[in-house]
Formats: sequence, C-alpha cells, structure tokens
Amino acid sequence: RIPEQAWLRLFDRGGGPGLLLDLTRNVNRPDVANALGNALYARAGFEITIEPGRLAPGEYTLAIVQQLGDAMAVCTATGRLSLMAGDVRAAPSPR
Repeated sequence: RIPEQAWLRLFDRGGGPGLLLDLTRNVNRPDVANALGNALYARAGFEITIEPGRLAPGEYTLAIVQQLGDAMAVCTATGRLSLMAGDVRAAPSPR
C-alpha cells in the first residue's frame, strides 16, 4: 500500500531537537514495480533535499514515518546521518 503522506524523522542522537520533514512522494521507481510485479508501485519512490544550515552538526538517526489511512507507521529500517561542518555523510544501518 502506498502511503497518503510520508515524512523523514531525524532524531538528534546528542539529545537536541529532532526534525520531521516532508518527503516528495511519487518519484519514479520502475525497479520497485518490477521487483513486486505490480505497476502500481512504479511511482512508489520518495526524495528529500535538506537546505544547508537546516541541521546542526551531529549524529542523527533517520526513520520514515508514513500515514496509511487513519494510522501512522514508522518504518523499522532506520539509518544514520553524521553531519560535520561542511561535510555530510550518510551511513546505512547495521544489519
């Protein structure tokens, strides 16, 4: 099921305030449609651009939050973002 709305949740691992940012949805993902064998998922992708200076340097845990009808769901696959002044590096979650 494709969510009606989706956000990127950034949890500041240093205890500072986190952010909840809107994701651009309906991004072309023909690979997802092919993998699932259903053309409905051809636009199941999302993307986000975070303006420079919007995040303070530090360590963040990333999670996708989705609205599915009346329910909210948080994706259990999380990621990490290490942000240093002038440098952005994203690291995948350990599996």
